[in-house]
Amino acid sequence: MSRATLALLCGCSLMGCILTRNPTYESPENTPAVVLEDPDFRMGTFHRVNLSGDSPADGGVEMQLEVRAIVRDPDLEQPLVGLVFQDYDLDASENRTITNDIAIPPSARDTRDVRFFIDYSELRRGCRVIELHVSEAFVNTRNPTPRRSGDLGRGFWFVRVFENADDEISLEECVTPGRTP
Repeated sequence: MSRATLALLCGCSLMGCILTRNPTYESPENTPAVVLEDPDFRMGTFHRVNLSGDSPADGGVEMQLEVRAIVRDPDLEQPLVGLVFQDYDLDASENRTITNDIAIPPSARDTRDVRFFIDYSELRRGCRVIELHVSEAFVNTRNPTPRRSGDLGRGFWFVRVFENADDEISLEECVTPGRTP
């Protein structure tokens, strides 16, 4: 094989695309937030809530469940809002929020600490799923519709809600399909 043929074969096999203009990249208009667990309030475990206790009428304090999360959003200057649901149903035409308009202010970091409270009076006995929905803005809070399509972050926590200290709810009751204690 001649050197010219060899050079031609090598040149043809190493050919690539020649750019005639600078490549452009447009960053997305908005990146959806992501809800992450706070190490002190894990998403993958059941949290226990006992509904009995001192009532405000008896001089006690109002009972609330404190929920903590971390929201990651690269859109640092964008304020976010959160909605909280109990046992959110994707197939339902309407879901009732138990906590509305959680303000999540802009941050210099891409993660933001979020903390909200749920009154015990909002919780029903049994195994419950508490769900946080986060977006820049919601058009509809009953079946949360973000203002921008696809701009929705979600986080989930599992809670066993007991009527009193003697009440029992087994974990098997929580995972039985189609059963709500």
